[in-house]
Amino acid sequence: AEEIVLATGPGHRRRTPTPVVVVDLDVYVRVVAEPPERLDAELAAHPLVQIHVHGSAVAARAVRETDASALAAVDDAYREKYGPRWPEPHPAFLAPGAVARTWRLDVAPA
Repeated sequence: AEEIVLATGPGHRRRTPTPVVVVDLDVYVRVVAEPPERLDAELAAHPLVQIHVHGSAVAARAVRETDASALAAVDDAYREKYGPRWPEPHPAFLAPGAVARTWRLDVAPA
């Protein structure tokens, strides 16, 4: 998917379209939407989220990614997926602030 809609907060009321990448079958998002601090804080406070894509919803837990090798792989994935088509927003995904707001979305078992 190009992007997902991430539903956060109590009752999953706030929905935010979010570009997504997959690295080794793990789904990652970087919070770059304005203002990024709000969504980042919401994910920290309410890590149980709903991922909406192609008309379906899947439960997941947002986990802040801090592993340096995983963050480097996510950098590469954003460069590969979005760089050629979106040269303007692309640097925002690689900015230090965005890298610090990288979340892995662990899908709940069915």
